[in-house]
Order: sequence, then structure tokens, then C-alpha cells
Amino acid sequence: MAESPREEPPGGPESEAELSQRLALIKARSYGSTASVAAPLAERYVEHRLSAGDTLQGIALKYGVTRGGE
Repeated sequence: MAESPREEPPGGPESEAELSQRLALIKARSYGSTASVAAPLAERYVEHRLSAGDTLQGIALKYGVTRGGE
């Protein structure tokens, strides 16, 4: 059985990174969330080189952000 060709969105195929960013911006609010749906989730990117002994909590504190998924 042959599969039908996959339809691409207008403007051509989307890269995995573009799709990830687009989905992050439309992420559904979770129970108890007080953030506005229209608020941007990521305004800047920081590259951090991991060192022995780095922890997620330590990295979050260094950059003044909160850990997600808790």
C-alpha cells in the first residue's frame, strides 16, 4: 500500500529547530499557571559548556532562571 505524499506547510519544509521553536511558543498552559499565553517563552539563548560537577540547579542559579518540569 503506497503512502500519500506528506503535505508541507506553505513556505516549504520546516526544520526541526524551527518546529521546536514554534511549538514552544504555542505551548498550552498547565494547571495552576499564571503566565499569559501570549508571553514569549524564550527571549534569548545562552550557551553553557558543562564542567564536571555542574548541576541543573547550579546552572539555573548562575543564569537567574528557574528549573522546568517540577
